[in-house]
Amino acid sequence: VISSSLSSKLRNDILAAISHYHQKTNIRFSKRAGQSKYLTFTTGTGCRAGVGYRSSRHIRLAPHCHLGAIIHEIGHAVGLAHEQNRTDRNKYIKVLWQNVSSKYKSQFNIVSSTRYQNFGSYDYRSIMHYGPYAASIKPSSKQYPTYKVIQAGAPTPKNPQRSSRLSSRDIATLAQMYPTASGGSSGNNSSGRTCYYGGDSGICLLKSQGCSGKWAGTGCPSGESCCVANSSGNPSPA
Repeated sequence: VISSSLSSKLRNDILAAISHYHQKTNIRFSKRAGQSKYLTFTTGTGCRAGVGYRSSRHIRLAPHCHLGAIIHEIGHAVGLAHEQNRTDRNKYIKVLWQNVSSKYKSQFNIVSSTRYQNFGSYDYRSIMHYGPYAASIKPSSKQYPTYKVIQAGAPTPKNPQRSSRLSSRDIATLAQMYPTASGGSSGNNSSGRTCYYGGDSGICLLKSQGCSGKWAGTGCPSGESCCVANSSGNPSPA
C-alpha cells in the first residue's frame, strides 16, 4: 500500500526501489488486494521502518527520503539490520561514541546473535551501513564522524541517501534469506560464496544479478560466476 499522502516524487522513488528488489532478489511485492499481511508506505518525520516480519508493517518517509533511503528501509522491513550492528563489527569499524548523537546511539549497538544472524563477511558497501556522518552530533559540519574504518584499504561506506542500490553481498544475503518468494521464482538465487581472483576476493553470483566490477576468478558453483573485488579488496556493488 502506497499512501496517497506521499508526494509524487516519493511514490515514484518507492516504485523504483520495489523494481530494484524485483530485479536483484527473489522478493516480490504486489498491490494489496485484501491480504491480511501487507506493507504500507506512508508519511513520517524521518526515514524509518522496523526490522522484520509483522502482519502489517509501516515504512514512514519524510520528503527528504530519496531512493537509496527507501531501498534501505525496505531492507529493514524484509529482515536486514544495520551492518554496523553485527556481532563482528568491532573488527571493522571503531565507533566514536563521543560523536554520536544521544538519540541515535542505539543504532550503533551490537545486536545479539540470538536476534540476528550474520551472513557472509562484513560489508562496507552494504545499503544497510551508515555513512560516517550519519547520526553525528553535527552531521553537516563533516568534522564529527561517528566511526572510523579500521581495516587497511577498506572503502568508506556511503550514506544510504547517496547510494541507490543493494551491494553484491546484500543481494547474496537476501538470496539466502529468500531462496524463493511468493509470486516470484528462484531465478535470482545464488550461493553468495566467496571466490578469488589473484589477491582479490569476490562473491559468487548469477550473471543476471549484475556486477559493476568484473567477472573473473574461480571457486563458484556451476552456473555462477565470480564478481571480483575492486582494488580495495572488497566486492563491487552489483
